Amino acid sequence: MVARSSQLPGLQERGWLIDQLTDLEAEGIATDAHRRTLDAIRATRQKLRIESLLPMASA
Repeated sequence: MVARSSQLPGLQERGWLIDQLTDLEAEGIATDAHRRTLDAIRATRQKLRIESLLPMASA
């Protein structure tokens, strides 16, 4: 599974990406993926969650 992101995802797309990363992490755990891979997935998911809580900057 590959998670893809646009440059500036909207709130709904961020939720979809978070779900996709959660599935990717579960798949990685099931297939005994390298720890660094799982850490990168978790860090990316956490970053998306934090960004979704911050007010959007004006363009």
